[in-house]
Amino acid sequence: MMHKKRFIVLASISLIALIVIFVPYVVDIAGMIEQEESSEVESSESVTDHSHGSGHAQTSVEFKTIDDYVLYSDVIITGHVVDISSYNSGTDEVVVEVVDQLKGNSDTYINVYTFSGDLREGQHYLMFLSKSDNKLFPAPIHALVGEPNLFIIEDNKVLHSNRNLESNLDLSKLKKAIVQSEFIDAPHPLREPTLEKRINIAVENPTIDVLLEQSDFVVYLRVDDIIEEHRYFNALEANILNQVNINDDVTFKLEKDTYLYLPGDVKEGEKYLVFYQLVEGSFDLTSREGSVISEKDAAFDEVAKQLNITK
Repeated sequence: MMHKKRFIVLASISLIALIVIFVPYVVDIAGMIEQEESSEVESSESVTDHSHGSGHAQTSVEFKTIDDYVLYSDVIITGHVVDISSYNSGTDEVVVEVVDQLKGNSDTYINVYTFSGDLREGQHYLMFLSKSDNKLFPAPIHALVGEPNLFIIEDNKVLHSNRNLESNLDLSKLKKAIVQSEFIDAPHPLREPTLEKRINIAVENPTIDVLLEQSDFVVYLRVDDIIEEHRYFNALEANILNQVNINDDVTFKLEKDTYLYLPGDVKEGEKYLVFYQLVEGSFDLTSREGSVISEKDAAFDEVAKQLNITK
């Protein structure tokens, strides 16, 4: 049985989870998953659950120079495609081994999401990328920015189809132009300035004390219905049994029946404690691991007692 999907309205366009303002030819993970409907929160203030990876906004930008690509990119690399798998219909999850880091910070291997068939395994590319974090995904999410155009590296030349740029660019000269660009450290022109950045919990299985220290609120809920299953998470209807605000900045209360996205191992009919952070006008899971505690876990009773939650 399908339930009416309830969503929380976005208070401000800002992101750390997956709400990055992208430009043309950026894969919209949200659109690939599904479009949001919305309903109001029981509060004068509204926020959005962006743990599911939605909220991409697009705008029209014409990329006429390399400086344009530099300005609108969070990360610029050269790298080899080492693996391609289907994320869903029409979308590939591509693992890229980073060779040169020209802008931003990346691990040795990154995940790039793009339209199916765009990238080829074994090919060497120059990539201008957006980067955002979503703790339901196993690693930060990258997507290509710019016009529908790839920068393919062959024999120290960069091949592309952007009619505004010189063809067969010399790779060494292009890399030098990128790192010396006046926009290499410039803020993204379409993104709201970040007011506050929370500490990203990267440790595996953080302790309860760390979760409580880094969380803004905790929700005690029952999973009523698994509506959709995705590769890394489930879309579900949850019954909010209790909400404990740890931070005074939390001025909203989730609706009793709420549509959420949680890790794929949650089960219908079971109850959980879920730790959340406020992130620039939205909320996201506090950590990739440990933010969802089942009532069957040994730690559940200890946390519930600390939060004064009655089962």
